[in-house]
Amino acid sequence: MKWLLIILLCLFGFSCSPSVSNWYTRAPTKSKVVIMYSTSWCGWCKKAKKFMEEKNIYYIEKDFEDRATRLQLYEKAKKLGYDIRKLNGVPIFLIGRFIVVGFNPREILCLLGQKECKDALFVRSKSLLK
Repeated sequence: MKWLLIILLCLFGFSCSPSVSNWYTRAPTKSKVVIMYSTSWCGWCKKAKKFMEEKNIYYIEKDFEDRATRLQLYEKAKKLGYDIRKLNGVPIFLIGRFIVVGFNPREILCLLGQKECKDALFVRSKSLLK
């Protein structure tokens, strides 16, 4: 009986695993999730947060000063073929399979599909892939 209830709930769009939180479902539809690594003392990070809020861009902020968080970023960067020595400033944005170091609104909007991406900045980001 329990399995039948679970199957019915799954068929009607309810979570099949109630113990696992799917944070993607909280993001607005038709948008990519942006992870922003920042510090509390960074002025550019504050400007980037304000920009993201003004543009209604859903983002998850992570503390770059936290060693465990920084190591997770390095692991993701390595998997993407990115030289971790280039992760030398904040804010750092992880957008899909792309990494943007520094606050660059044009590049962020390009990667989110909200702006034409024919400029050199996007080509530089795209070349980070293996």
